[in-house]
Amino acid sequence: MNTSSISIILAIFLLAALYISQPFLKMESSKDRKGESEYPRLMAERERILDAIEESDIDYELGKVEKEDYQRQRQSLLKQGAEILRNLDELEKNAT
Repeated sequence: MNTSSISIILAIFLLAALYISQPFLKMESSKDRKGESEYPRLMAERERILDAIEESDIDYELGKVEKEDYQRQRQSLLKQGAEILRNLDELEKNAT
């Protein structure tokens, strides 16, 4: 075997190794982007909660909902909203 044959075999081996390792490299990059995909979902959930609170307030003002039910529902929505805001803050801290 001469030097050119060894070089060709090494080149083929390196290309095969790169091809085989691609899925592992993609998994690491998708882990890095988790926060990027989480942020829009949390923002959409935040908007949904705000809309639900507003709708609940309107229903109560119109007399469609009893006071106890309104207070219970509003309290639950506020807790969910607070959790979402905590998660958003955590993502922003991790991004910097």
